[in-house]
Amino acid sequence: MLRAGSSVLYELLPMQTFVGNGQVLGLTQVPTGATIVTKATGPAGVPGTGNMGVITEAIPGGSGSALATAWGAQTAGCVAAAETGGTVTCPTIFPSSAFSIQCGDGLGTDPQPCSTMAINPNFHNGYIVYWTVGLQQAITNNLTLDVGYVGTHGSELPGMVDINQAAPGSGFTAAQIAAGDPSVVSQAAEQLTRPLYSKYPYLSYVDELANIDRSNYNALQATLTQRAWHRWNFLAGYTYSHALDNLTSTTFMQTPVDSTQAQLQYGDSDFDMKQRFTLTASYALPDKKSPGQSLEGWQVNSVVTLQTPMPWTADDQTDDFSGTGEVTNLYPYGQFWNFSGNPSDFDNPQPSGPYPCWKGKGKIVVNGSGTCSITSVTAPTPCMNAATALGAATVDALNSVGCFVINNSVLIPPGLGTDGEARRGTFRGTHFRNWDMSVQKNWKFKERLNAQFRAEFFNILNHPNFFNLNSIGKAGDLFDYPNKPNFGCSCITPDQTGNYVVGTGGARSIQLGLRLIF
Repeated sequence: MLRAGSSVLYELLPMQTFVGNGQVLGLTQVPTGATIVTKATGPAGVPGTGNMGVITEAIPGGSGSALATAWGAQTAGCVAAAETGGTVTCPTIFPSSAFSIQCGDGLGTDPQPCSTMAINPNFHNGYIVYWTVGLQQAITNNLTLDVGYVGTHGSELPGMVDINQAAPGSGFTAAQIAAGDPSVVSQAAEQLTRPLYSKYPYLSYVDELANIDRSNYNALQATLTQRAWHRWNFLAGYTYSHALDNLTSTTFMQTPVDSTQAQLQYGDSDFDMKQRFTLTASYALPDKKSPGQSLEGWQVNSVVTLQTPMPWTADDQTDDFSGTGEVTNLYPYGQFWNFSGNPSDFDNPQPSGPYPCWKGKGKIVVNGSGTCSITSVTAPTPCMNAATALGAATVDALNSVGCFVINNSVLIPPGLGTDGEARRGTFRGTHFRNWDMSVQKNWKFKERLNAQFRAEFFNILNHPNFFNLNSIGKAGDLFDYPNKPNFGCSCITPDQTGNYVVGTGGARSIQLGLRLIF
């Protein structure tokens, strides 16, 4: 039998998307109540026309600040009086002036610029087109084969882009680019090159919600079903597929590495699984009359899951290599590095430890100790060869920051003022192999009263399945080397990363249960 179908679904965004996306972006981030202080408005500034602030506000607490003065005035006398109902009062620790929100151009003594959110005036609901063609064939009375093609295409999906992104490299001088150290970036210099600076010098990031994302999924799906046959039944499924998108998420949006070329984010989805095979089987043992039904009602069940690795992305959440300031946006994707060699060398991370590295002038930190396994004074030859091919700026960044190297494959930092080329889904994680099984025993006491005992074994072989490098948090968490010093070490199993469902790759788990059915 041949069957086909298609449908179109339109996406309706919840109000939460506009109020506060990922608890960061949203209407609550529009500082209409802030005082604008720039050289044009003078030291007093211009009061905002609204009453909205920002989600977080830094309160100066250094020596001489309002907060420090008020805190220092909390004397023992006024505190004791407050406790006993006396008339002596302590000054307010957090005076209202400390919460005065100001937006400036960041030049000289002016306050730092504020961020805001916008919505494209032509924004509309995105849509996804589904289509499928399937062929079902009965091989025997109890055995059927179902083979089908499934495809989806998402168009004009919502995404966030910074329409006020600074010019690439604007945060560095030529001398700083030659030094190769991304920590010397000048945010004030970046601010001067923002497209909206002439009109809104007091704004930095203007993250706009627009129809910029897309997605694609294509799959060959096959299912073989065996119904009851000589006490056997099983269901075998196989999928060969490919999924691509601009961002894989159901809870938040991230601004791309380069908002002027947002489509460069398009690549393998985080859940892209090339092949997946599952087998579910049950066998009812032959019954034999026996005391207490001890040799009756036994059944063995088994589930086998095999799947190929999913992609992960090496992105840096700390360093502003591009000189645009995007790495410190409200919810950034991060910065890409450059990769040269065979991606499979960096695939399939092992729990033995972090990737081998050379630390340059001291930027890379691994093992929590600030040391690298490669201790040579000069950069390893594969790293230097790859950097030289990309130009002097990349060589300078390499010598300043360092690199990761396995065989002749390397991850090297991009030259200051540029974006790296090791984009989304460059690498693959570990295979997933899991075998669960159970044994159950049924008793029949009366027509309406039965009992069932089950012994279930998850990951019965206790085979270690280690988590994918970007399976938790933001995609770049494990590449943010100042904070995640074990880059390349897939050190824990999925159940320790927040996936607490039994049977999904944790250590062997056994559970027993008795159920009464009436």
